[in-house]
Amino acid sequence: MAQTMLLSNLCIYRKKYGGELSRSANTELESGAGGQTRARDRPYASNMKMLLRTLALAVGVIILIPAAFLIVAPNLNWSAASKPGFLETELGPYIIGKWVRTNAPPRSNPFPANPETLQMGRDDFNEHCASCHGLDGNGRNRFEGDFYPRVPALTDQVQKLTDGEIYFIIAQGIRFSAMPAFSSHHDPGEIWRIILWVRHLANLSPQEKAQMEADVKAQASEHEREMHGTAPPDAGRN
Repeated sequence: MAQTMLLSNLCIYRKKYGGELSRSANTELESGAGGQTRARDRPYASNMKMLLRTLALAVGVIILIPAAFLIVAPNLNWSAASKPGFLETELGPYIIGKWVRTNAPPRSNPFPANPETLQMGRDDFNEHCASCHGLDGNGRNRFEGDFYPRVPALTDQVQKLTDGEIYFIIAQGIRFSAMPAFSSHHDPGEIWRIILWVRHLANLSPQEKAQMEADVKAQASEHEREMHGTAPPDAGRN
């Protein structure tokens, strides 16, 4: 009889409290699994926030730098008559030089230097290049104007460039430097022959130098007559 009553009470207890215990256990298990999921999600959410902040900062910089430049640039001195600041004088030549070295064809002049090719190169040089670089390549332009960057003397640092680098500069030109591009209207042979003459300018014979000086003075005299109706006092003298 006692055993029967004990079993009966156990059944009643299980019916009354068993479901609640089971639900409580399940809730704890779900809570534990959710906690682990949330714990795993925390680093991901943190990384996403950091990534979004970085992207926002990058976009802000990309927008602000051009905007700041547009505001500041009109107040800078863009005159070709005055020497610019450090960044333009140092950074500009470095960037242009790197661009030329990276893109210039790695080849030598395919034309031999002989009287015929040198004369052809000289004629083309005098026609297209001497106005800025001077007949003798000294960099004194015939326009009596100031350039910046300065027109380079072709008998100095330019001689250290490879044939391919000189070709690239003549063919492609250099933006914002007054150096035009010749590839669209001149065939490669013409450019290569000009390079022959540029090389020769650094190795003129005494007779060629004397003739070149006479030509330079004659050109100056002609320019003065065209512009002012006068000639320099020593024009035409050897």
